[in-house]
Amino acid sequence: MLSLYALTTIQCIWVGVILAPQPEFGTFFTLVITMLAVNSLSDFLIEYHAIKQTLPGDWFRVSEEIRQDPDFIALSDTSLSMINEQGLWIERKVFRRLLSLMAQSAHGERDVAHLISIRTREIAGSLGQDTPGLVDSCLFSFNSYLRTMLNAGDIRTTYYLFGQYRLLAESLLGTPYQASVLEIARYFKEYGHVGHQRGFSFLLETASYDLMTLIGQTASTAPELAEPLIRIASTFELGPPSGTNKTNTSGLMRIKIQLACLLMAKGFDNLAIPLIDRLADEDDSLLAAIRDDLIAESRPHYWELIDRGINFLYLPSEQRVMLEPLFAKINAHRGQNR
Repeated sequence: MLSLYALTTIQCIWVGVILAPQPEFGTFFTLVITMLAVNSLSDFLIEYHAIKQTLPGDWFRVSEEIRQDPDFIALSDTSLSMINEQGLWIERKVFRRLLSLMAQSAHGERDVAHLISIRTREIAGSLGQDTPGLVDSCLFSFNSYLRTMLNAGDIRTTYYLFGQYRLLAESLLGTPYQASVLEIARYFKEYGHVGHQRGFSFLLETASYDLMTLIGQTASTAPELAEPLIRIASTFELGPPSGTNKTNTSGLMRIKIQLACLLMAKGFDNLAIPLIDRLADEDDSLLAAIRDDLIAESRPHYWELIDRGINFLYLPSEQRVMLEPLFAKINAHRGQNR
């Protein structure tokens, strides 16, 4: 009976959104209701975890009644077995509702999508360490959010999701789930390449930039992760997007230069070697043009009203002074290979 009550609670929150005037969030009233629903679903999960240890063992298994719920009826035996082993059917239900709201927000009220990603990240940080399987559920949710927005062609929301996903990865550093950071880096590469193949090369550049930022955090706090993360970052490459014969590698090349400068500024010259190896194979005139752009750019923040506010072209002064020694290393590497 308790399990059916929990399902009813989640469904009531959901019905509040369905009955709102504009399902596509076309009015301010609907936006407010939808954001309240996102917060209510997230708060419900947090409050549920506060009493979770008092519930009987049978509670955590998907009963025949629960199996008839729309979010569970089509589950394969493998998926059902995993949910039962982890005891996370309530979490699965909440994340499925959040994913549905994410899909409805595509090309509409992006504030809803942003709030969903923020609350999912917060759930991973506040509840994940005490609940086996929950961090993975949050990662799966973020992957589903990215896939949903890529399928909808919503570049701006996907750009924001990468930023929140990176913050989630940073929150896992120094925890028992630190190894998941490598998984997230691989997901960055995968979904960045999906965006590029669909003609949104900026998203591969975004994924690469966020991975660079993550590496900057790990170099000092989790050096054992820095090297494998750099190996992943060094393999971000642009082929021609689907349906074209053109490719522009300057964005990814610039981020490799920025990452090498970041590492050298922190005193990790040895970690920059794989990047230098890659850059030494690139066109010298293109590298010089990127260097000149990085030297000329003095604005740390983007010059429009956007939520992330990052200027990808900006290189902080302590990293900018590393450009000259970096290019000397690149030229020396070329000389060794001749």
